[in-house]
Amino acid sequence: MRLADGLLIFGEKGTTYGTTDLNTVVGECLNEFEAGLPPGIVLIPELTPNLPLVPAGRILIRTGRNTEPTDGREMAYLVVEDQGHGMDLPTTGRAIEPFFTTKAFGRGLGLSISYGIIKSVGGTLNLQSTVGGGTVVEVVLPTQPSLLSPRRG
Repeated sequence: MRLADGLLIFGEKGTTYGTTDLNTVVGECLNEFEAGLPPGIVLIPELTPNLPLVPAGRILIRTGRNTEPTDGREMAYLVVEDQGHGMDLPTTGRAIEPFFTTKAFGRGLGLSISYGIIKSVGGTLNLQSTVGGGTVVEVVLPTQPSLLSPRRG
């Protein structure tokens, strides 16, 4: 499936389109993404070779900005939403714990490391999931340079 084809299915909620090679889809997205990166930023994909085909479907990626109602800070956000199997409440509650994984060969570090980085720059990571209804991950980051210095504690 080409990237353009994938974009066309975003509006067709809940529809699947056969199977696809996940590495091919991610590779095409990364090529587009990398072209827009500023000089000095290096994109390092770590893709597992020879993955089995996965059902093609819908993953929505949305960005934007808003102002925090409590203190007026401008924040940028990234939301990734899928229509997958979802997680139950206990699993969702543990998802950012280091070494927690539901995968046979997982290490349970990706989301916990991401959470630590996001928190260290004053951001938040929100995770919502429903069994059978998919998962929504929202990352909110400060946009003002004075807020980007790492926080301790």
